Amino acid sequence: MLIRLTTELDAPADVVWQALKRVDTFRFVTRGLMGVAPEGRWPAEFHVGDVLVGRVWLAHVVPAWMHQIQLVRLDDARREIFSRENGGLLRDCTHRLVIEPCDASRCRYTDEFDVRAGRLTSIAAAIVWAFFHYRQFRWRRLAQTLAKKASN
Repeated sequence: MLIRLTTELDAPADVVWQALKRVDTFRFVTRGLMGVAPEGRWPAEFHVGDVLVGRVWLAHVVPAWMHQIQLVRLDDARREIFSRENGGLLRDCTHRLVIEPCDASRCRYTDEFDVRAGRLTSIAAAIVWAFFHYRQFRWRRLAQTLAKKASN
């Protein structure tokens, strides 16, 4: 089941793109709702071929499932990241993140996630939908900070 959510951010596309590739940005946009405790060392920035594994902690308190993210494509020209993910209910899902310029100071951020969870796909899709709404809320907050830094 394909979940696709888009939001506009008040920051330039190139600035948001550079932030999207950073692991600390991933941690920021998921913070509050969940945390991920890395298994092994995670790089500061995502690279094609990375396989990142970590324990998901709900609200940073309740240990949940192990989650794996494999970076399949990172396209600077198209400002696109494509990954394969699994863990918990999710089985061999794909995640596409895209940054598109609206104008010189704004951009469009899209999460596209193909949810696969067998008979539990509808439940998993509802959880993913809610999670991505939260992530995009956090992205809008982060974009304000990124825009201020870019203008200095």
